[in-house]
Amino acid sequence: MSTPQRKKPSWMDDKDWAAMAPTLDAARDEAAKAAAEKAAKEAETKAKCTAWHSAKPRWITQRVQVSAGIAGNERSWDVEPKYADKQVLNNAKCPYCWKD
Repeated sequence: MSTPQRKKPSWMDDKDWAAMAPTLDAARDEAAKAAAEKAAKEAETKAKCTAWHSAKPRWITQRVQVSAGIAGNERSWDVEPKYADKQVLNNAKCPYCWKD
């Protein structure tokens, strides 16, 4: 029969934790630094995204073909195609959030 394991005294736990404290503090500091850098980068991206959305017009003027032309010989048209400037929705995507 094996003898039961004795419980480790609490002062030994304290000693172990005291030995690991500098390592844990360094890891915590590194994690906090990485989190701060990530938050700064996200804030910068959010600011750029907001600026892009506020500067983008909802409607844009675009030249569109109104009626198709009828081709004549290889160098000219029998009936020229007609074009007009029309207001169309701006469907450009934001390069930061990929939304309209």
